[in-house]
Amino acid sequence: MVRVSRLQGKEFFVNPDMIEFIEETPDLVVTLISGKKIVVSGSADELVSKIIEYRIKTRTPLPDIISHEYPEDESEGRFSDYTSRLNRH
Repeated sequence: MVRVSRLQGKEFFVNPDMIEFIEETPDLVVTLISGKKIVVSGSADELVSKIIEYRIKTRTPLPDIISHEYPEDESEGRFSDYTSRLNRH
């Protein structure tokens, strides 16, 4: 589970396997596979980092989409430390 906060500051946990997509509109809107939308504080990059850390801790493989979300040159620098740590486990 990944800890997130509502805009008013109340914290709760989201199962990252239930997230369909994340968008900044400018608030961060998390859409679950059920269709439910949750508005949370922070940025998409922060939430993606939390999801990656969760997957590293649980040794759950990262979905292919993580490496394809960003242009090739940017994703290498942004996620290479996370993916290298994941590959060591």
